[in-house]
Parts: sequence; structure tokens; C-alpha cells
Amino acid sequence: MPLYYKLESVLRMAIEAGQYSLGSALPSERQLGELYGVSRITVRRALETLQRDGLIWRGRGRRGGSFVKEPPRGKEMRLFGSFDALFSTRQITRVDVLAFDVRSCPADVAAKLGVSASAEVRYIERVLSTKTGPIAHARNFLPFEYGGKIRESEIKTRMLHQVLRRRGVAIAEIQDEVGALVADSQTALMLSIRVGAAVLSVRRTFLGPSGKIVNLTAMLLRTDTYRLSIRFRSQGLD
Repeated sequence: MPLYYKLESVLRMAIEAGQYSLGSALPSERQLGELYGVSRITVRRALETLQRDGLIWRGRGRRGGSFVKEPPRGKEMRLFGSFDALFSTRQITRVDVLAFDVRSCPADVAAKLGVSASAEVRYIERVLSTKTGPIAHARNFLPFEYGGKIRESEIKTRMLHQVLRRRGVAIAEIQDEVGALVADSQTALMLSIRVGAAVLSVRRTFLGPSGKIVNLTAMLLRTDTYRLSIRFRSQGLD
């Protein structure tokens, strides 16, 4: 995994956790380089990604530096941010790839993707584990034009949207559906929980700039090891 991405993930976590308050300055490029033992080029690439994602703004001249920015309205809520961080800090200790193939698109998925039921899609199914055991079961359906060239080795070290971004696939909008389910026997076996235990169900749709769906993700997460936390910022509401 590139060093700049590891640094970007660490800084992103710190910002989202409130370690750097709104308007406060991040350490300088030189300080960050010394703190994390990386080059100025690596630091600069990490900061450019944070700036592009709207987490910081960068001043010039006497106001030079990087400053925490108020997230824009409608900005993606990083529901999977914690998984990005777990991958980048190597806390995801095991990725079991249950399926990685090209198959005909199931009818219900085809309707959402806007393709025919006979169209080929990349299907990926994984179980993600930390040292304490399984925490998530993930299934992905990607139109072949986006998922056809993905390698199995890539999905063992990072989340799929990271792989797509590294391959130049732009993601303009993300839609989430979050619910609660009870584990059936298959889910219980995969996540090492009892049958009937509560699980968090997340269905996420990734859309490109044209509105075309890039990836459909369905995840089941253990509620005893993963907690959904959403923070809303007041926008002048009564």
C-alpha cells in the first residue's frame, strides 16, 4: 500500500475524530514528514487527497499551511471510513475471498445496475476479520467495464472503493441503506455469532459523475464489534 495513502488515512481518522478542530492547522509538511518518517512528496500527496475530499483547505503566502475545513453539505458520510483505517493500519488480519468471478447478473441486481440479466458483472464476496475474529461479510456487484480488470490480490489489502479510485474510476455520489437483520445459519457461521443474533445490514450504491452505478455493495456487520455513528452538523435548523 502506498505510503501516502497510509498517511492520508491516519490524518483523516484524526480529523474525523476531532483531534484537529475546525479551522485549526495541521502540522507543516516538514513536521509531518519527520513525525511519520516519510518524504515531503508523500506528505504533499496525502494532503492533496484530503483537500480534494473537502476535509482541509491549504493556504498560501503568510497564510500558508493546511487547515481543517467544515465538511460541505451533502458530503459523503464515511460509514466505511473505519474499515479504510483498519486496512491501512493492518488491523484487518485476514480476508477470506469466498468468490471472485465474472457471472451473469442476477435479475434483481440487473434492475438496479440498469443492465440486462444476461450481462456479465464482476462478483466479489469476502469475509473481513481482525485478530478477534470475523467482523463483516461483504458482497459486491460491478459492471464489467469497472470490475473486469480488478485483480483478486487488490481486494485482500483494501476496500473496493479504494481499488476503484486507484484505477481512476470517479465516484461522485454514494447512497446508503442501513437496517437491522437477524443472522441466519449461514451468516452466523461466517461471522462466528449465534443464529438469531442482530447484525447491521448496509447496502451502498456508488455512482459515477454521469449517475451510472459503478458498484453495488451489501455488507453484514457484527453489532458487538462494529457500531454505526453518524454526526449531523446544524445548518440553521430550528
